[in-house]
Amino acid sequence: MCPAKKIKILLLTACVLLSHANMNAGGFQTGTFHSPKGFGFCFDHPAVDGIINSYILYADLYGIWDGSKTVPGIKLVYLHQNRLLAFRLPETNAGLFIAPGFSTGYVTDRGKEGHGIVTAADISLSIRFSFEKAFELEAGFLLELGFFSQYQNNYTSTQLYENGLRNAASPHIKLLYRFR
Repeated sequence: MCPAKKIKILLLTACVLLSHANMNAGGFQTGTFHSPKGFGFCFDHPAVDGIINSYILYADLYGIWDGSKTVPGIKLVYLHQNRLLAFRLPETNAGLFIAPGFSTGYVTDRGKEGHGIVTAADISLSIRFSFEKAFELEAGFLLELGFFSQYQNNYTSTQLYENGLRNAASPHIKLLYRFR
């Protein structure tokens, strides 16, 4: 399957997931995702009782920063964020969240040539600040435990996704605007 077709499948998957979000349950947040891992867009939809469904679509930049790769990958992440702790600061609500989830994408992995498909189970720990002016800021970490499958020279190989483990200490920041 050609890379363009794989990217179209990932984008179609993202659209299907986003179309199933219930927009009547308290609005939503949309914004940008920033990390040494990559940059992209995010969409957060609050469910009930401090639970947030979070969707992130970003360009995976492994190997781009050091010049060893020239083409970025693309990754879709879904997180089901559960609030562990809530507290109030002046003009700000804050919360500590833990989130199970999953990710998939067409990316490169450490020590491997070319792109392949990644499928992983995720866990995220983050802190979120909700400002009174409809802006939100989230900072956290994401661990991805999964598999990397690659087709080269008429052979398909599946191995542990090393970047998901090694990049767990790389922080991410989400800048969001809240719509009601």
